[in-house]
Amino acid sequence: MMKYLLLLLLTLIHCGALWSHEQPDSVELFQDTAYCNGKPLLITFQAYSLHGRRAIVGSNKYGQTAVDSTVAGRIVLPDSVTDGKGHRRMVWAIGRHAFANCTGITEMVLPRGLEDIGDQAFYGCSALCEINLPQSLKVIYPFAFRGCQRLSIIRVECRKRPAVYDNIFDQYTLDTATLFLPPGTADSYANSLVFGMFHYSMEDF
Repeated sequence: MMKYLLLLLLTLIHCGALWSHEQPDSVELFQDTAYCNGKPLLITFQAYSLHGRRAIVGSNKYGQTAVDSTVAGRIVLPDSVTDGKGHRRMVWAIGRHAFANCTGITEMVLPRGLEDIGDQAFYGCSALCEINLPQSLKVIYPFAFRGCQRLSIIRVECRKRPAVYDNIFDQYTLDTATLFLPPGTADSYANSLVFGMFHYSMEDF
C-alpha cells in the first residue's frame, strides 16, 4: 500500500512541476529542428521556465505527438533549441505522449542534458530497436517504453541510477533486451525496481 501511495505522490509532484511554471510559457509552443536519418525534421516543443530557460519535447498533452506519427528511421534530438522569441533553451524533458505510436521510429538519440522522460513518451513505438539514456537523466515515468516490442538495446549512461516506475517496459523487453550499464554500476542497477528485472545486462562503455 505504501508503495502505491508513494508512486501516486511522485506522479502528482511531477504533474504539478510541469504545469506550475509561468503562465506565458504554459501556452507557448514552438518548433525547431531535429534530424531524421540525417535530414532536418521540425519538432514541436513547449517553453518551460520554472528553473531557467528550458524546453519540453512535445506539447506535454496526451494524444498530441511532437511529430507526425508517420516519421520513420533514426531520430536525433537537439541538446538545445530556440523558441519563438529567440531565446535559447536547453531540452530538459520528453513530454508525455511526445512520440507515442510513432511506429516507424527505429532509434532515438536523446539530448545530453535530458532529465525527464514523461509517461507514455514512446508508448507503441513498435519499430524502436535501440535507445541511449543520457548521463543527466533523473526520472522515467509510467509506460514510457510500453509497446516497444523490438526494443533490443538499452544503453544507460547514468552512473547515478534514475528514479523509475515498475511499468515502464513490457515484460517481453525485460526478458529479451540487453541492458548496457556504466562500469562499476551493475550492483546498484540490480537493486532497481525496474532495471534489476532485465534478464540480460552487462557493464559497457
